[in-house]
Amino acid sequence: MVSREYILIDEIRENIDNLVAVQEKVVEDYKNLTRTNMEDVKNIQIGLQDEKDILNGLKNNLNLLFNIKPIWYKRGFQIRPIELHRYKIRPPLTGLDRSSNEFMLLKKTLVKAHEKHFLCDGMVGYAYSSTESHMWELPNPIPDDAFIRKLRRTLR
Repeated sequence: MVSREYILIDEIRENIDNLVAVQEKVVEDYKNLTRTNMEDVKNIQIGLQDEKDILNGLKNNLNLLFNIKPIWYKRGFQIRPIELHRYKIRPPLTGLDRSSNEFMLLKKTLVKAHEKHFLCDGMVGYAYSSTESHMWELPNPIPDDAFIRKLRRTLR
């Protein structure tokens, strides 16, 4: 019988794989965007909504992995955009045992995700630092221009 932790780790790995696939599709649709083809705009909107849903699923799976029930004064995991086209996974301030089996599995999963998706294809390079120091970051290759920001605002 497979334990709950391993199932959640597999779901987190799948969330990251799906996130990368959706982001690549949005970037491809953005490159092919023309003024006359509204289908590409619709595809980009759908991709941005999928990205938002996947990030929410990732956050929920992280909270489930550590048995965190977010409430207004104890938020749990958060995923926020930061500079340089990245998302930052912010762990909760309390309730996260960094010596636990769950944390070690999560750490290995996040490092392997960076090696698989972000380092090998040249998307991200970490000069003078290790992959582990960036494991809480998820690169976001989607362009951040006025058009994309406007589409993101319509998703709220």
